[in-house]
Amino acid sequence: MRHRARQFHPRVQFYVWAEVPGASREVVLTEEQAAGFTNATADAVIGEALGVSGPTYRRWVDRDGRPQCGGVTRTGKPCEHGVGPSRQDLESFVPKDRRMLCAIHRDMRDRENVIELHGRKARSNGPV
Repeated sequence: MRHRARQFHPRVQFYVWAEVPGASREVVLTEEQAAGFTNATADAVIGEALGVSGPTYRRWVDRDGRPQCGGVTRTGKPCEHGVGPSRQDLESFVPKDRRMLCAIHRDMRDRENVIELHGRKARSNGPV
């Protein structure tokens, strides 16, 4: 019986060590991503390789994987409080970031809902 040799197809892979909350990890890049990789484009390229935008990737790293509150302060600025634990993986971080409320904003929302339930006109001092 004759054995047929398997044909070997060499393949080049491109790896970068990317920042992640609390550590770093190896990320595989496509040839196109590797060709466009510079220090100036690192966040965009790594974000794309991980399936998110560059700014979302950078926010995930800078916030140590902790989603940020979606509430607004009295001055109209985004609330800086975190929501949930730190070092969440990217898949958990993305749907929560700026879409959930911190304890302060949840409490404000709940108080306004209770006042409306009891038939009183809701009095609001504005956002926290």
